[in-house]
Amino acid sequence: TGDGDYQTLARMMAPFDGRAKHVAMTHSGSAYRGNPNHYNRQDAVFGARLRFIGADSLHLADGAIPAVPWFSTCDDIIPASEPFDLGDRLVVAHSPSSRDKKGTDAILATLELEQRDIADRRRQHVELDEDGGPPEMVIDCIEGVPYSEARDRRAMAAIFVDQLNPAVGGFGASAVEAMAQGCAVIADIRNVVYEDGGARYGLDAPPIVEVRDADALEEELDRLVRC
Repeated sequence: TGDGDYQTLARMMAPFDGRAKHVAMTHSGSAYRGNPNHYNRQDAVFGARLRFIGADSLHLADGAIPAVPWFSTCDDIIPASEPFDLGDRLVVAHSPSSRDKKGTDAILATLELEQRDIADRRRQHVELDEDGGPPEMVIDCIEGVPYSEARDRRAMAAIFVDQLNPAVGGFGASAVEAMAQGCAVIADIRNVVYEDGGARYGLDAPPIVEVRDADALEEELDRLVRC
């Protein structure tokens, strides 16, 4: 992995004495996002022939070395075998690793607006004694807990909002795992797809609901709730 100490990596590779003809580097964390130019240069010095880079950072790669998206494995995640039953509760989850980078304040503000709107619509149905009202919306902001708890809480959600930050414009491990768990995932993925919906890097567009601002997030939430 190139997110570590290049000097240590060089010492580990020294016994091969140049016999390693194909070197690939992996960048998946915040270290690469924080200083991509440094890591781009180091990868070239290290002789990398290919790079696997997290989807939320792929746009930071230069063109000197081929780069493809890297995704974490989901071997320990078992997708739901039955269609998701909302019942009377609709859980919408968000799990910020960094509130600033994920745009958490804007996300939570938008979720709370939608939550109040749904509550008003539920009251109207009760007052009119009508069936078919919207489910209760529950917001679950998952942070500061062990990974196992975060995974289990996310599995209870029908919708997962990953991030709303144009500087990121991609998706990482949380979004991939949420999709594996059967969540509808919403994120700003402008650096992964083109304006017309086509995908960059010769890949199919990911099955993610794309939004680029709080208004679009509110619109898509309302649409998904009504589905």
